[in-house]
Amino acid sequence: MATIDGTNGFLYESSMANDTIPRLDTENKYEVKSQLMDFLTSAKRNYQIVLGLITVTGLVGNILTVAVILRNKGIKSNTDILILTLAVTDILIIVFCVPRVIVGDYQI
Repeated sequence: MATIDGTNGFLYESSMANDTIPRLDTENKYEVKSQLMDFLTSAKRNYQIVLGLITVTGLVGNILTVAVILRNKGIKSNTDILILTLAVTDILIIVFCVPRVIVGDYQI
């Protein structure tokens, strides 16, 4: 047998006890808000750790790419120069842009 809740017209089965329907009283509301803030804080910390690992990996890989291209004198085709400029550009982006995101200057 279905009944209609008087507050918002929500249809629910009457076999469900009122205890199973989550109600936010004032005490529970602050607990939920606290749990949500804890979750968001840990999610932001995990996001910063992942971005830090990506930054370190990107720097090492691009520096090695630049070192290999500059060390080998026989590698000077147009494609190699393109890869060199892309690696240098990527290093500049990693050095100047990614730390601002990790620290939190921008809303993510």
